[in-house]
Amino acid sequence: MGLDIFMAQLMTEDERTTRIGKKFDCICKIQCSLKLVSCDCDEPGGAKESKKYTHSLLKQGFSDEKAISLYNEKYSGRLRS
Repeated sequence: MGLDIFMAQLMTEDERTTRIGKKFDCICKIQCSLKLVSCDCDEPGGAKESKKYTHSLLKQGFSDEKAISLYNEKYSGRLRS
């Protein structure tokens, strides 16, 4: 079992959502320059909505990698390098 998978099993969905949110820039329409994890805008498709979506994927049992992939499909997220 890889370390990332092991660590993800020990983390709560909230902690995993935060970890995933650090990988993306916010996608809100006001074009802020924040990381997704730091933004809390209410814009349609913005930070609150997309973090809630990520959290729901994790709660359904998806791996972090699959949640990231599904997030990219839905929101065309800007993955941080």
